[in-house]
Amino acid sequence: GIEIPGQYAPDGASDMALAAKTMLEEHIKGKNICILLPKNPRLQTTNRMGQTLAQVLSEDGVWAQKLFLENGLALAVPSETTDDIYPLLLTAETIAREGKIGLWDTDMPNPETIQPNPYITQVVTGEIVSVSTIKNNIYLNFGANWKEDFTVMIPSNMRSTLSRAGLNPAQLQGKTIRVRGNVESYYGPLIKIRYVDQIEILN
Repeated sequence: GIEIPGQYAPDGASDMALAAKTMLEEHIKGKNICILLPKNPRLQTTNRMGQTLAQVLSEDGVWAQKLFLENGLALAVPSETTDDIYPLLLTAETIAREGKIGLWDTDMPNPETIQPNPYITQVVTGEIVSVSTIKNNIYLNFGANWKEDFTVMIPSNMRSTLSRAGLNPAQLQGKTIRVRGNVESYYGPLIKIRYVDQIEILN
C-alpha cells in the first residue's frame, strides 16, 4: 500500500496530507470510481480508524495511490494485501525520488541519523557493515557497534521466504541497500523485516 506522512498526526494533518487531499479532490472528486479490494476476504482489512483499505481508480484511469507516489506525497509500503501490485507502486515512487519531488526534496535519514519511531514508515539507505546470526535471527549491521548503530533484523520465520525470493542475507555484507519499515528501539534503531519487498539491493 502507501503511507502519507502525517496523515493521522495528533496535532492535525500535515502539509503533505493536506496536499494529497487537494490533489485527490482535483483528480477524483465528482467522478465515478472503482474500489479495488483483495479477492481473498481474509486480506480485506481496515486501519485503526476503521477505514477500509483499498485501491481507488477513477473512471478516466486515475489511480489515486499511483498519483500520490509520483508526486512525492506518499511512500510505498509492502503488505500482503498489495503484494501483486507493489512493483507498480515502487515504480511510481521512483519517479518522485529520482526527480526529488515532494517528500524526496529533502534528504532521507541515513544509518547515522535515523531515529526510532514505531508509528511511521521510514526509508533508510546505507551499506551493510556486517551480517550476524543470533538465535536463528539474522542481523544486518550498518555500524561497527551493533548495540548502538542502526540494524535490520530478519526473523527466523522470514529466512525461507527470502530464500525463495533469491535473497541470501549472508551475502549482503558490503552491499548497499534501501530498507523501509517502522523503526523500533532495540540496541539502537532497528527495522524488523516482515515482507521481502522491504529490502532493495542497490549494488
